Amino acid sequence: MQATQNISVISEATPFPLTKIKGRWPNSLLSADGSGWACWWLLLAATVLVGCAIAAFSVDCSLALWFHQGLGLRYLHDLATISEIFGRGECVLVIAILMWQLDPTRHWAVPGVAATALLSGLAADGVKMLIARARPHHFDFLGSVWSSFGPWLPLGSIGSAGQSFPSGHTATAVGLAISLICIYPAARGLFCILPVLVAYQRMDSGAHFLSDVLCGAAVGCLVAALALRAHWLDQQNAEWFWRRVGAILKTERT
Repeated sequence: MQATQNISVISEATPFPLTKIKGRWPNSLLSADGSGWACWWLLLAATVLVGCAIAAFSVDCSLALWFHQGLGLRYLHDLATISEIFGRGECVLVIAILMWQLDPTRHWAVPGVAATALLSGLAADGVKMLIARARPHHFDFLGSVWSSFGPWLPLGSIGSAGQSFPSGHTATAVGLAISLICIYPAARGLFCILPVLVAYQRMDSGAHFLSDVLCGAAVGCLVAALALRAHWLDQQNAEWFWRRVGAILKTERT
């Protein structure tokens, strides 16, 4: 009897363990102090991705031209085309609805997952308003890679053809994948593959250069790090927040 009580106390004190228990993964990858190291890893990942993007400028044109000539990996084309929806806001909303309907125990996570993914895409769109860059299918490949960049602060005046940098689809996909990994760590393999397929599709379709998708991925990592830092994906914090919102709404109604 005493042992049962001790187990109950331990389970209440540590609701989000980071290790496997009897072959099963816990409900969430995050713990009360686990979001700290996760933030640092995401910041490191974003830094590495930006560095890779800078290095990718040297191969941007040749790789984009390779895709433009239809030399991409054919067996990946169809799979990447199907996976492209993972980088769309509509997919984020569908996943949020499915989580709400099919997993009542994780209702608390739905706002955090949706906000992380959508804000990742919006952050990338914000950068597009600052830096103009021609998309590969609107670029003549006659000049250097730097000729693909246009004026600063275009603020959307050039239209979609000049909004290549960075990739909003990739940013959304990475933000969505990271937030879902935090909630469903057992499916982390699938969630890691999907953003890669989205990035490949954006290059294969001529919508982005390699450096665009790398910087888009970095944006997704940064927004996800901020979400973890703000405890958007922490169950206790989320439940406390929504209880407060419910109490405020109830008070205003009365």
